[in-house]
Amino acid sequence: MKRNLEQYNNLKSGLYVIATPIGNMDDISYRAVKILENADIILAEDTRKTKLLLNILGIKHPKKGLVSFNEKNENKKLSKILNNLDNFSIVGFVCDAGTPCISDPGITLINEFKKRDLSIIPVPGASALTTAISVCGFKFDQKNPITFWSFLPSQKSSRLSFLQKIKFSGGIAVVFEAPHRIDSSLEDCLIIFGSRCQLFVGRELTKKFETLWWGNIDEYLIFRKTKNLTKSNELAGEYVLVFDFSSSNEKQESDQKVDTWINILSKHIRPSELATIISKQFDVPRRVIYKKIIKI
Repeated sequence: MKRNLEQYNNLKSGLYVIATPIGNMDDISYRAVKILENADIILAEDTRKTKLLLNILGIKHPKKGLVSFNEKNENKKLSKILNNLDNFSIVGFVCDAGTPCISDPGITLINEFKKRDLSIIPVPGASALTTAISVCGFKFDQKNPITFWSFLPSQKSSRLSFLQKIKFSGGIAVVFEAPHRIDSSLEDCLIIFGSRCQLFVGRELTKKFETLWWGNIDEYLIFRKTKNLTKSNELAGEYVLVFDFSSSNEKQESDQKVDTWINILSKHIRPSELATIISKQFDVPRRVIYKKIIKI
């Protein structure tokens, strides 16, 4: 395929939301490199990590600077950054790794550019989320959708409540977890999801010691205990966990959702109409739903 290199000669001004590698440096796109080369200013979650990335790529620092921009300082710096931009500024925005604004800071920045009617241009690429989904092996569709829940809460009580919410939602659930919380989080997942819940684990995705694992929660906890006994380094790093609720307790979860809908809506919608709506939503015979409604 012939590259259109002319597109980089006169780049449109605006905010370029640039995906960077999550591990393997070769995952950066040619387009991302060219945008970084031409950026007037680069906003970075951590300037130290972005400096390293630019050095590896052989890219000079932008003329208007490499500016720290993260969840701790975004409110303080945002107005100053925007006021110093002119109508021709090419602004690059990167997080530490992966695609910005996916469990990373940047939403405030996006909304401010949108509010000022300034251009926002996505430069897609690596993401731990899409990487895990692509190899998890779980089927997802309209009846069994994927839901991304970001990081689990750090406090145990909040986490247990959050996991109940995930289970009730069903489908395919994706979460991120930090290395220092992974063991306690998995123990809580065992309590809420049950030992047979199917699980995909992506550890250190795209990096040298990447590990992909498939099975159920019980098996994975045994796997981790074995690795801990040998003092292996195979458990260190960042995690993406994908849970499949499509086959485990599917009927029970569906019944719970039907009952919830009936309890909420029966006061506002006629029984015959409500039975039709819920029947279509959950693919349950209308007569079964109708009997539930009239028993209330």
